[in-house]
Amino acid sequence: MKIQKISILSPHYKKVKKLYEDSFPAVERISWTWMLIMAFFGRSDFLAYFDKGTFAGFSYSLKSKHVYYLLFLAVPSNAHSRGYGGKILKAVAKQAKDRPIFLVIEPLDKNAENYKLRLKRLAFYEKNGYTLTDYLYFENEEVYQVLTNKNEDRIQEFEKLGKYIEWSGMKIRLLKAKN
Repeated sequence: MKIQKISILSPHYKKVKKLYEDSFPAVERISWTWMLIMAFFGRSDFLAYFDKGTFAGFSYSLKSKHVYYLLFLAVPSNAHSRGYGGKILKAVAKQAKDRPIFLVIEPLDKNAENYKLRLKRLAFYEKNGYTLTDYLYFENEEVYQVLTNKNEDRIQEFEKLGKYIEWSGMKIRLLKAKN
């Protein structure tokens, strides 16, 4: 896969922005301008992926010296079931190097309208080496479950990295789930 950094000057800028808006509900989106600024200053990796010229998706990750936070990964609907999601996760792992990668998903609420989709999303990440942690992550009033591809040892550094999102106007909290 070919990887290209995304900025306002990127030839695929509009395509990536449309996929972002189509893939994530407004309540789950972070300011687009903030995302571009963080990438410009090297605090994030904002990447588009191509397979033989076909747009395969994008990822957006915050990064620090010790952790990597995959905030967004999306594949265009016309490219689903071609293995692009797994290939993008592998590319993200290369970017992260030896740092643990954290990501969040909607909680496995059996009463949620999209419960089957949530299960499918968890299965995808588990198949690609991620496991659920004992932590819940809050963006404003939205709640998510935290996954990582390593262990939870760096969870406090993940939370600290997530606090950068507060610069976009969103409130972030991390809580250990009650067992």
